[in-house]
Amino acid sequence: MTTQIQVEDILVDVHFKRIKRLNLRVQAPHGAVRVSAPAWVGLGAVQKFVAANLGWIRQQQQRFANRPLQAPLRYLDGETIYLWGQGYPLRLLKSARGPAVELRDGQVRLAVRGAASRARRAAQVAAWYRDQLRAAALPLIAQWEPAIGRRSSGLAIQQMKTRWGSCNTATGAIRLNTELAKRPMHLLEYVVVHELVHLIEPSHNQVFKAHMTRLMPRWREYRKELNSGALG
Repeated sequence: MTTQIQVEDILVDVHFKRIKRLNLRVQAPHGAVRVSAPAWVGLGAVQKFVAANLGWIRQQQQRFANRPLQAPLRYLDGETIYLWGQGYPLRLLKSARGPAVELRDGQVRLAVRGAASRARRAAQVAAWYRDQLRAAALPLIAQWEPAIGRRSSGLAIQQMKTRWGSCNTATGAIRLNTELAKRPMHLLEYVVVHELVHLIEPSHNQVFKAHMTRLMPRWREYRKELNSGALG
């Protein structure tokens, strides 16, 4: 038997097995938390076990969050920039008009004025990612809101260390991780649906899972793919 529980802000996959003791793991690359529990142990005991280890869990998640999935980019000519799961070579162009980033002819073209620093080039690409993600996410949100029967109140795009997205169920606002722009589009759609479903069911209980299965039957497959850490 497999289920999910939430302890504070930590989502935990719980697997009941023929074992003698509780085991806790924080898995690479994104710090997913998994507990293996004896079949006779109740969920209350599992929750207490996780709560007693929250400090260690957060420490491990922070360690994974600080470990880049890609080698750190220097934003130099020829490096690979990912957009929607596809890698494109980066081409640096000199421009008197100022900074600009665009995908053109199978290349991500970064126009810079003069000898722009690495930090400046990184900021330009990050802003481009935010724009790409917002442009893709807004139509998906509008597409799925009628099926879910709820409307979100707004969308924020930002870098997030341990989550792909979040939903403020009190305000209806959704946040998405900028890193989603690097992943295939169907994984962005999965996260959008996941967060919108929280407007119906705030927790990750069986009701939440039933809604996810009704709306997106392959959601578990997408979740696994998203957390695999593989780009492209």
